[in-house]
Order: sequence, then structure tokens, then C-alpha cells
Amino acid sequence: MIKGIGAAFKRPKKTPVWFQRTNPMSSGYSDEQFYGNGYYITVGNYAGHIIYTTNSIGTWVDKDTGAGSIHQYCGAYIGSTYVIAGASGNLITATDPTGTWTSRTSNFSGIIYGIATDGTTVTIVGEGGGVCTSTDPTGTWTSRTAIGLVKYSVAYGNSIWVAVGSSGQLYTATDPTGTWTSRTSGFGTTLIYEVVYGNGYWVACGESGKVAWSTDPTGTWTIVDVGFSTSGVYGMGYGDGYFRVVGPTGLMSYTDDPTGAWTSETSSFGTGTIGAVLYADNAWIAAGSLKLASRAKDPV
Repeated sequence: MIKGIGAAFKRPKKTPVWFQRTNPMSSGYSDEQFYGNGYYITVGNYAGHIIYTTNSIGTWVDKDTGAGSIHQYCGAYIGSTYVIAGASGNLITATDPTGTWTSRTSNFSGIIYGIATDGTTVTIVGEGGGVCTSTDPTGTWTSRTAIGLVKYSVAYGNSIWVAVGSSGQLYTATDPTGTWTSRTSGFGTTLIYEVVYGNGYWVACGESGKVAWSTDPTGTWTIVDVGFSTSGVYGMGYGDGYFRVVGPTGLMSYTDDPTGAWTSETSSFGTGTIGAVLYADNAWIAAGSLKLASRAKDPV
């Protein structure tokens, strides 16, 4: 046996490629994606419709939820229930995304932009800094004290809730039904679109190419360069040890260490806008202006 060949030989790492998928919608754009019980679901400006698939490289299907001409901004799979929310406080639920969706009373008067759960309490945030919570998304939702200006995203991790939004505002809470505390985000007055938690890190993204990380969201947030220059960073996802950010003109970057260098990659969106990116069931999915793309998990 030649030294270095045989049992000790390892194939070089190969970077997976993004492949374009067909969006069944003829107009609109995607705002958010989520996954639950075998279904990838994309919501957005689709007049009350969603698109879904059970295979990341398969066919996407258009489904009318019956919500009317509603712009749907966010969704989540909670327990055994799919929840989608959006304009005018609209909130709908289903146990099967291909079946009947039922309208619920959200007790939210404006646009609902974000939803998250800690496994017990579900929290929605949105226009006017509004916050509502529920322990059963099909039941009663309780309005809580508003927190500052518009909130575009909420997330839970490591026993802390974080909500972000307009003018660089960032709030934290240990109990979403109680007091939320304003923190210094590092974004100045720049709008923050999304916040996620993964692998011990909190990462937030927003306008002007800004992304910031923290290990303690109640403390210091540090701005990092992800290669977007001054373009907006519209969406972000975490999975398989990687953070990914997306934005206009097909921009996409990733890292396995948010405190270090971020790597730009070719997204297959060309000059199209990417609004959301998701990792679930060993695959990454990206969605934006009438385009969908998927790729295999990252190499190890």
C-alpha cells in the first residue's frame, strides 16, 4: 500500500450548489419560511395563499388558505399545529397544511410580523411594538404592553426572548407575558429585520448591510461585515452549524462562526431579491421574488 493511500484517504470536501425550483405563484414574493412534520412552507405577499412541499428538491404546491387577500408575514409549527399570521392581525391555524385553515382571534390590531415559541408560550410581535401571547395558538391570545416601535422579528433561545425592529430597537425578556427591557443593539437607528439563535450565539440582521452577534443579548452586540456593503440583509437562518444571510440582487453569505469571516456564495437567484432562508430536514431552502432554490446540507 502506498503511503497516504487506502484507509487513510479522504475525498476532498465538495461545496453543494444551489438549484432553482419552480414557484407555482404568478405574482407576489416570499417573506418567510418554516418547517413542520415533513412540510416546508413559504408565506408572503400571495393574497392569502401559501406554497408548500414535502421534498426540498421536489414540486412546490399552491394552497389557498381561505384568509382572503391577506399578506402573510410569518409562520411556525407549534406542537401539532401550523400557525400563520400577517396583515390586520390575521392569524390562521391548521393541523394539516394541505387541508382546512381556520381563522383565529389574535387580539392584535396591526400587522403581525414575527412569531416564536419556547415550547410553552407562543409570542407574536408586530406593528406599533405590539406583543400578544398564548399557550394555545388555536385559543385565546392576550395582548401585552407594547414595546417601542414596530417589531419585525422575535426569537427564543437559552431561556431568553429577543424582539427586534425599527430604529435599531432590540428588547429582551425572560417572560414574554411580563416586562421587556430595551437594549443597545449596535445598529444605531438602522432597522433590524430578523434575529435568530444558534450554537450559543444570537445574530441579528438589518438594513445597510448590518449584521451583529452576541452571546448575551442583554449585553454587547458586535457588528460584523458579511459582504453586503450597504445593501439590506433581509433574512437569516441557522442550521447544521451554519448561519446564512440573504438579501437583494441574489446576495447570500454564510459562516460557521458569526464572530469571524463570512463567505459569499452564488445563490442561483441572479439579480432577484431573496427574502428568506431556512434549514430543515438536511436541506437549505431560499425564497424571494417569485423564485425558490434548494441545496443539500453543507459538507463536513
